[in-house]
Amino acid sequence: MSSSMNERSEGHKSGANFVLNRFAAALPDSLFAKEVVLFGASYVAQYFAQLLDKVGIRVTGVVDNNLELVGKEWCGMEVLRPVAQNLAGRYILIMSAVASEIIGEQLDRMGFRKGKDYTGIIDIENALTKEYLEAVEAQWEQSYLLSNAFFYGLKRVAHRNVSLFNRVFAAVSEHKGKIIDSSVLELGYGNTLVPAIMFALAGASFVRAVDKGHDPDVFDAHQYRELAGYLFEHPPVFLNRESGVGERLFKRLAQCIRINGMYVHFNDELFQIDGEKDIVGLHGEGRQYQVIYSHNVLEHVEFPGDVIRTLFKLASPGCITWHSIDLSDHESRNGVPQFYTGGKKEYGKQCGINFLRASDWEQLFEAEGWEIVSNSSGLRCPIKGVKTINVHPDFSAYDDADLTCMEMIITARRN
Repeated sequence: MSSSMNERSEGHKSGANFVLNRFAAALPDSLFAKEVVLFGASYVAQYFAQLLDKVGIRVTGVVDNNLELVGKEWCGMEVLRPVAQNLAGRYILIMSAVASEIIGEQLDRMGFRKGKDYTGIIDIENALTKEYLEAVEAQWEQSYLLSNAFFYGLKRVAHRNVSLFNRVFAAVSEHKGKIIDSSVLELGYGNTLVPAIMFALAGASFVRAVDKGHDPDVFDAHQYRELAGYLFEHPPVFLNRESGVGERLFKRLAQCIRINGMYVHFNDELFQIDGEKDIVGLHGEGRQYQVIYSHNVLEHVEFPGDVIRTLFKLASPGCITWHSIDLSDHESRNGVPQFYTGGKKEYGKQCGINFLRASDWEQLFEAEGWEIVSNSSGLRCPIKGVKTINVHPDFSAYDDADLTCMEMIITARRN
């Protein structure tokens, strides 16, 4: 890397901007000395223009061989034809990986030279791979992590899964729970292990994830590639709090997972994943946990008292446990649950929920020795709707607060 690249990199190397640091270092020096024009008016170009802006480079033009795009507006600029007069004096970035060689030959015929006057997105990605491997001493198959940070934009699935982690992390931090060098237990991981990965990135030394059913999508690499892109756009909440830096984050990510084609492999030293494990069966394995959490799981367990009792036995002193519990009928969501009129027996044939209300869960946690440190309600069904139905005797003893509560988030501590 040239000295100017090093200086440029240091300007962006702060906390989560490790990725920007590597990105800036991978760009040709000539790119910083001229106005920039993008060859290709695509969605990739839009995203790339945003990245360039983050490192102080403003795109001033766009050209395209597609005559149907020429003359139209793209990101506030008119798409021009790729002729010499529209490209002279500017640095050209080819936005197509597939057509990079063909477009390069087209530019060569106009007198432009690769490196000095233009480069392709594929060349920058290759440079990123080299930068990444040098930075985190990863294996070659791990190089996707950094490049995906640029070529996978904000993804809804990654946002949802990281947001879940953020909620648990915030609760654990607020109530003085331990995260660094901790053992973490996730109940019911479903089709993703992103929250589990986030705990490993935050400093947990061991993460156990269990579920009674195995979803093969959990090992689909696509969602973890999206995660790399999401972390670039939205640095993790624990970076400053836990004295982390971007380089440490991406090195840790490379240690956590490895991509092999379309599938992801998890580091066996950091993760234990059980896709056919009953929660109660965890007791007796000898390990205790500092963090235990679940999302929309407890409403499905058949013997709630046994589960909460088992969690207490699995918890080390000071353990923080966090659970979001869906109290709806899983169909009407924020409407009045159907079982309020049909009763447990009739509705029990249709779904696998245990019908406990918010007050039942509070009593269960307290009865098994947990100290409830936080309890909040999320979705509620309209009180007017509850008042207009004949509530089945199974639920007639509950007050309005219980009957309208469709979601609860409970945080408890083992003292």
